[in-house]
Amino acid sequence: MYYVEFNSKKLPIEFVSAFSYTKKARLAEHSDQSVTPIGFEAAELSLRLIISPSLCSAFGVDYAQTLQDIKSLDISRKALPTAVKLGNFQPLLELLFVPTSVHYTTDNDAQNYEFDITLSGIKCAQASTNSRAAGAIEIAQSLPKVILSSGGKELEIKEEITIYKLIETPDGCELGLVVGNDSEITKDSSWKTALVNGGKVRIEAAFTTEYYITSADLEDGILQITASIYPPAAFEATTAQYSETTLQAVLADVCRRAGIPCTVKVSGSLDYCLFQCTPLEMLQQLQDSAGFLIAAQSGKLTFADVPKNNGEYSPIESILTENIDIEPISGIIWNDGVNEFEQKTTDSGSIQYINSCFRCNTNEYAQKRLMLARYWSRSFAAEMPLNSRIVQYSAISVQTSGNLHIGVVDFYQKDYINNMMHIDVHVLE
Repeated sequence: MYYVEFNSKKLPIEFVSAFSYTKKARLAEHSDQSVTPIGFEAAELSLRLIISPSLCSAFGVDYAQTLQDIKSLDISRKALPTAVKLGNFQPLLELLFVPTSVHYTTDNDAQNYEFDITLSGIKCAQASTNSRAAGAIEIAQSLPKVILSSGGKELEIKEEITIYKLIETPDGCELGLVVGNDSEITKDSSWKTALVNGGKVRIEAAFTTEYYITSADLEDGILQITASIYPPAAFEATTAQYSETTLQAVLADVCRRAGIPCTVKVSGSLDYCLFQCTPLEMLQQLQDSAGFLIAAQSGKLTFADVPKNNGEYSPIESILTENIDIEPISGIIWNDGVNEFEQKTTDSGSIQYINSCFRCNTNEYAQKRLMLARYWSRSFAAEMPLNSRIVQYSAISVQTSGNLHIGVVDFYQKDYINNMMHIDVHVLE
């Protein structure tokens, strides 16, 4: 005879009238419209049971006791989680489940009962040899140290708290935790509420970075956090006006308003500029007008000119590359509302029109903006085993059709659970 087993209960499988579950991938979208799977959404099982005197009698089951057992199921997430089995089939064997919802209907005589039970995965099974989640538990032993801080308290993620998602990008991170069995988070509601009000995440990998929590969602024992290197001030609209100054001074002042440290390696004059937006939007407008790169590392910004392929790089070979996408650009027309400058190359291609956010009476930014346009137009995506030391604008090489292309990592997504990273690379001229 086959049985359905859950929450330490064991009933003949004939009592099951319906069963379903989902395993939905969590996807991350990239700037090139591609997507990368970064684990799975929280899993749930739905189980429907029929409990009736005739069915219990047919299989030698005590009707009254069975009815009482199902009605009194503990739907607390602090209950002891167990595996779920239907005969020889164990769905989602990497997880242990507890009942989180029990509903039933009965007939007029209150004899025949139909139970709809929801079982939620709250803990990873320790013994599983053929699941990605079990592999993640083994990898988790070598994950970087992750520390949450809020309201003067710190909590290092370890022991009973399971990390099921840990992703870093140049300017942010995503963290997913299974905290159903953890007392420090689930019992301190004021602390978890304060996560989005001054809370931080510190990840101590090859480079230690502290992120400001922008959103935190704790539901059914699953804590999901999104964080940014930018403090709240960077997202607050303000007014800033500059005249007869330099690009270096403007960038330094904008970063001061945003509350983030910076190193400025670009130069140029600036006659007049007026902003009425957030500091982050100011930086984006300045980049689009002046033609520099913005690198983020360890919670600090660096502004630098577009590099050239001078052969002095120590390339890292990428794995699983896509075709190089090249959009020919032959020139730009740079306009600040008063002055207009044109910059061209000998190549054939499109002409881009740039509306500068600041005014400058010289042609010093047109060439830099053309270099940025051509840099952005030559790109490819790649995946490779996780290398925590790769940062923005690390050199990388790709071999295609007998040619070695040198580029720099413009964007990365480090997935510590799956031990992989996705990179967007721009080819240098």
